[in-house]
Amino acid sequence: MIMTAPSGRPRPWCIILAGGGGSRLHGCTVDSTGHHVPKQYCVVDAGRTLLQLAIARAELFVDLDHVVVVVSSQHRRWWKPQLAGVLPRENVVVQPLSRGTAVGVLLPLLRVLARDPAAHVVLLPADHHFRHEDRLARVIRVCLDHTDHEPSTLVFVGVEANSATSDFGYIVPRTSGGTGPSPVASFHEKPRPELAQHLVGRGALWNTLIFAARGRYLLQVIRERFPHTVAALRVAVSPEIDLDRQALALAAIYPGLTNIDLSADVLQHVTGSMAVTPAIDVGWSELGTPDRVCAFWDEIRPARIGRKPSGSPASRPAAASALFSASAAGGGGISLRPPE
Repeated sequence: MIMTAPSGRPRPWCIILAGGGGSRLHGCTVDSTGHHVPKQYCVVDAGRTLLQLAIARAELFVDLDHVVVVVSSQHRRWWKPQLAGVLPRENVVVQPLSRGTAVGVLLPLLRVLARDPAAHVVLLPADHHFRHEDRLARVIRVCLDHTDHEPSTLVFVGVEANSATSDFGYIVPRTSGGTGPSPVASFHEKPRPELAQHLVGRGALWNTLIFAARGRYLLQVIRERFPHTVAALRVAVSPEIDLDRQALALAAIYPGLTNIDLSADVLQHVTGSMAVTPAIDVGWSELGTPDRVCAFWDEIRPARIGRKPSGSPASRPAAASALFSASAAGGGGISLRPPE
């Protein structure tokens, strides 16, 4: 059965990517026993983890029963207590191993399409923080609206590129200065500094990796590049077998899968249509590196931390491994924070 919203459009789905290992913060987010804690399970704001904030973000534009989270089996001790009683079992998609972001999207996408073949989906990474969630939600709704009349389009959310960093992907819109979706002129994943500087001059936006699409079109885009991976996973998640048997099939298949990065290996090679919608003044922080987590804390809690502005070299400790501690927080969580 295809479930529809009051407007007549099928109720959208949201896939939250929460299976990453947080390797760029390895050694920075550790618990009291010295074990690394992936950042999406760390408390960052208002007593909530990045994963919990992502679920709340999704609820601003989809119903909770249409939120699907993809996680890794080796992180069970972290995600299980945070998702228990929040999502039904079938909405928690467990990967036996990490095989890159494209596979991390493909597995839950196949599960969603098995339940709702006409699904419109939004992809949300779980390692972002936004100071203005309501503004972001409005932009995501615009992206979803665009998929109504442009079924063969990936509609990205981009934010202003205020520096020429090589850490992010860049999306160049064909027309700049607007507030609605613009066709994409070019897509560049983590370009060299000189190219990044050129792209900023052309009005490029940073790629948040948040996008909306028709589910079947997103599947087509991935299948064009990696048909064997799609075929293998399709067999494993057949709706004709129950979740326990699917888990056994995935455990057998995953070791033989290739690591596939969604941006570098798929999106940069899309031959179909892409559009980008600017998200203006949403207060985006991508917490992927020690410096970015440090800048985030400088910005939201400068008085409590007692540090100089984030642009000052004096605001950076010498050792990256000393930037953050993951200590016990309320409710037994782990708090991602710089030293007091």
